[in-house]
Amino acid sequence: SIFKTIASQHSESPQSTFCLYQAVAIEYPFPEHIVNQAASRHKKSVVSRLVDICQQSGLNSPDHLARQLFVLMEGFCITARLIGPDSPPADVVQAAQTFIQSHRN
Repeated sequence: SIFKTIASQHSESPQSTFCLYQAVAIEYPFPEHIVNQAASRHKKSVVSRLVDICQQSGLNSPDHLARQLFVLMEGFCITARLIGPDSPPADVVQAAQTFIQSHRN
């Protein structure tokens, strides 16, 4: 699972979960800036990949679920960076499993 991988990386090093694209969006906050646009395209591609995974898994409302999982992933990455080792990685895995289970047939 993507979230188990993220949690595993966090347990090894909270810094490894920090997203460069989040940093870019902060450094270049104007939507018309080319760097911000590249970060935006990347994040949209992540959501698109999550939609594909949800569709291939036969889950209900794959677009909605993908957006939920994306927000969960983004939130965990920044929270892990800010809180560090005290940020419990198991929580992100359990939350993802709960979202996914709620979208099963």
